[in-house]
Amino acid sequence: MAVSMVGTNSLYTCLDMIDKMVSVNEGYIAKAILALLETEKCVVEGAGAVTLAAIMEGKLPELQGKR
Repeated sequence: MAVSMVGTNSLYTCLDMIDKMVSVNEGYIAKAILALLETEKCVVEGAGAVTLAAIMEGKLPELQGKR
């Protein structure tokens, strides 16, 4: 996840399918991993918890309160 620059070819290939990009603090990723472990009993890596981390950090207000 920590790359210095997004690959040009992969970015342009995916651009039509991307609605929004946000950056997430690593601390929130750790909190999301722990939350998934405690509430869902799922062991996930950081990439698997990044969307929840973005919601927890308030970067995706359109998803707040959704199930």
